[in-house]
Amino acid sequence: VHIPNLFQLWDTAGQERFRSVAKSYFRRADGVLLLFDCTYERSFLSVREWVDQVHEAADKSVPIMICSNKTDLRLAAQQQGKRVVEYTEARKLAQEYDALFAEVSAKSGENVQMCVTELARLMQASEDLQTVNRANVRLGKDDDKGKNAKEKSACCDF
Repeated sequence: VHIPNLFQLWDTAGQERFRSVAKSYFRRADGVLLLFDCTYERSFLSVREWVDQVHEAADKSVPIMICSNKTDLRLAAQQQGKRVVEYTEARKLAQEYDALFAEVSAKSGENVQMCVTELARLMQASEDLQTVNRANVRLGKDDDKGKNAKEKSACCDF
């Protein structure tokens, strides 16, 4: 698997003031990594809004990886009586959006590299598919009269 040489990550920390800036990044994004705090339900509830923004702003279908972060703090939060987001609940949301899903701990580093690697693989597969599709459009298919798409119309020179 070829991992791109340049991988830029933009962290908005889910803050409202960065929403308009994030939309411009989504427009040109090749993939999106959305993290939420599994010990803070409100951040999980915001994931839907962020995914919807990605779908609205992106020029194409982009791979999305949803990560449940701070898993190292989940047990302590539960013991304190806090509502936490469980694996099954978060995974179900990711499946609903056809997104990748993983649990991570930024503090310990658990699964962080795996998330980035899996998203990069999906981005590469998506890029490969787009390249094949562009090649098919350029080549065209022969019609009944034996002319290909380029011979039929001079409007678009790919």
